[in-house]
Amino acid sequence: MGGLRAALYNFIYARQGLGDFILRIEDTDQKRVVPGAAEEIEKVLTWAGLSPDESPTLGGPYGPYVQSQRLTLYRDHAQELLDQGKAYRCFCSPVRLELLRKYQSRNRQKPHYDGKCRHLTPDEMKEKLAETDGNHVIRFALKPGETIFNDLVFGTIKNNLVANNEGDPIILKSDGYPTYHFANVIDDHAMKISDVIRGVEWVSSTPKHLQLYEAFGWQPPQFIHFPLVTMEGGMKMSKRFDHSHVKQLIHAGYRPTAVLNFLTNTGGGVPKEKQDSMELWSLEQMVKGFDFTKITNHAGSLDMNRLSVYNSKDMLLGWAQNPDHLVSELFDLLRNNQIECDMDKNTAKIILGNLINRLETLNDLLGDDYAFIWKIPQLTMNAESLVKAGLDPVAILRTTKEVISRVGSENKQEFESALKSLAEKHFGNYAKYMQFLRKVLTNSERGLPIFEIVQCLGVERSVSYLEHAIRHFIGQK
Repeated sequence: MGGLRAALYNFIYARQGLGDFILRIEDTDQKRVVPGAAEEIEKVLTWAGLSPDESPTLGGPYGPYVQSQRLTLYRDHAQELLDQGKAYRCFCSPVRLELLRKYQSRNRQKPHYDGKCRHLTPDEMKEKLAETDGNHVIRFALKPGETIFNDLVFGTIKNNLVANNEGDPIILKSDGYPTYHFANVIDDHAMKISDVIRGVEWVSSTPKHLQLYEAFGWQPPQFIHFPLVTMEGGMKMSKRFDHSHVKQLIHAGYRPTAVLNFLTNTGGGVPKEKQDSMELWSLEQMVKGFDFTKITNHAGSLDMNRLSVYNSKDMLLGWAQNPDHLVSELFDLLRNNQIECDMDKNTAKIILGNLINRLETLNDLLGDDYAFIWKIPQLTMNAESLVKAGLDPVAILRTTKEVISRVGSENKQEFESALKSLAEKHFGNYAKYMQFLRKVLTNSERGLPIFEIVQCLGVERSVSYLEHAIRHFIGQK
């Protein structure tokens, strides 16, 4: 969700400025690479309507768009900094760095690299290279003094990296891969990136990036950092929670427009009245109406209930504009869940027409409340209590079958009037008769009104369900 929100902001900004929206896969930390994840990112962006202009799949004039395929570029630029004395080789072992960290922690110091290798003489450097067989990292030599930049959301930001004990950052690791800090600066320059829009967690790293731009003599891009959002209760958004992962939302039946509106419902950028009323905007409206100067600089919280509201609104809009498309989605859903049903499109349209106002997602139709639509229920009812009350469930159901076959399910008033007359004559209590009939048709005491149940099933299937119930009660005699 956090990644999609960042992509949405970048997409909107690019479209507002008639620019290009770039997808670059930053896979320099090979230990964290997940096979297939890069392809999945593009699929999710396409699902959301945020198709990039340049990407690993689409290509573009500044490819390749996967960082692990650009290693020569990073190594050449690291060598350039080494030659200029703006970077240096560091031979400190992991053991030494861990001991240093523990020492600094015990002394209540901010853990940072102490610059031990920064001042090695040429002879010491040669000796270390021979001793370690070339196994070392390359660090960027930070400059003292304040680094100042203007952020569109957070305003003027100042940071004295050296005074704040940041420590010289690694730009090239011992495996030959660059760190994020180095690779993204090289790539942003090489790909002519004008604006970088990312989460506020990167604000503290931006001064390092700016010093790298300065070291190369390059013009940095405009930076826009937006505040983080949390889940309800202040819980940090994490891939460990299903509802914060877009794939899980897609699987649960949430729709692209609903998810995008949900992501703009906190953090500013859209009019407050839009947030309060939960007005549903199309992506085109978001591009037109989103205001980056109105993004807040404090964290917000995502209320998952609002996602359901947006999704309901989006389905209702889709139903009003193109009901056939929603019917096709329903058939796809049934097929993907291996639910066999001989229902035709007209019946499906009747079902959706009856239920669309009750649904948060189409997946709701796969839940227990609507299971009777797709499969005849296995009844658990016992006739004993009805018999004790002097009622004959078999006779009542046979009469009900005849009435429903005669009146059909097109006229609600005629349908309910006929069943009321039947209840008065054969059951004694209309409300209890409705409960009995609902239990017979759905095996549940709660749910839709009988008229809507019959409309969903159709008269023919409703009659077959009643016949099934008759056999059920006959079997108990």
